[in-house]
Amino acid sequence: MTLLEAMYRGTIGFFGELHCNTKDYSEALNAAIRTEDALLEQYPECKALFEAYRTAQLEVSSIAEYEQFALGFRAGAQLMLEMLKR
Repeated sequence: MTLLEAMYRGTIGFFGELHCNTKDYSEALNAAIRTEDALLEQYPECKALFEAYRTAQLEVSSIAEYEQFALGFRAGAQLMLEMLKR
């Protein structure tokens, strides 16, 4: 694991101390839970397929979030390099 990835994953540094705990996040999470419960109540036979979809969706989100983190980190490093050249 690279230093950048370890920082993102929270295995080193202060990133492990950050938690998303905002009103908007809580509301969105609760809406997702209610929707999932309703879906599985109405279509219980789709539970395995839904779980597979959810796992795949989480993997896609995780990869996209890491790539955005890395892009932002690189942009910050580029800015620092440009400032040091002056």
